[in-house]
Amino acid sequence: MTSDLIGARFAWLTVISYEIDPHRKRGMLTCRCDCGRMTVVRKSSITSGGTISCGCRRGKNAKHGMKGTPEYMAYDAARQRCRRRSHGQYRNYGGRGIEFRFDNFDQFFAEIGMRPGPSFSLDRIDVNGHYEPGNIRWAALEMQMNNRRDNVRLALDGREMTMAQWSRSLGIPYQTIKARHAKGWPVSEVLRCPKGTK
Repeated sequence: MTSDLIGARFAWLTVISYEIDPHRKRGMLTCRCDCGRMTVVRKSSITSGGTISCGCRRGKNAKHGMKGTPEYMAYDAARQRCRRRSHGQYRNYGGRGIEFRFDNFDQFFAEIGMRPGPSFSLDRIDVNGHYEPGNIRWAALEMQMNNRRDNVRLALDGREMTMAQWSRSLGIPYQTIKARHAKGWPVSEVLRCPKGTK
């Protein structure tokens, strides 16, 4: 049944809807390509494998057509940080054992998909882990800042958060919390003393 095709994937296309072309009397499928574009193709063309994308791919050896996109730039920047010793950030990535474990952009893109919006960038879920399947995501800036390996996390009453998160939650300036912690105050006093108290 044609309705069973809705939601099905064919190469880089996902079927969204089906309708009959009234002029040509044949089934047409509206599909979303993995690159984000929408396209309308003949049912026979997609089910036979004749059409595999919106046009950004044209056969097994075609280029992905995404160079210059945010997704490709994130892929390339992460790969360079891990593999190119002359890169300015190599010491924080490849230099400390972080590996880039995707063989090509297609593999990377299949794992992470389109960037949700301009405020998102590539992030590792385990900040000490590798760029590999299961450990990458698109994350907004605040999520990334909370996931930094140099963050100090404080636990109190069953809650654990970064200093910045505690600052926002309690209304105590971040620098006050940081200064108290640096002086060796117990966490309960760091987070419970009135904000005017150093």
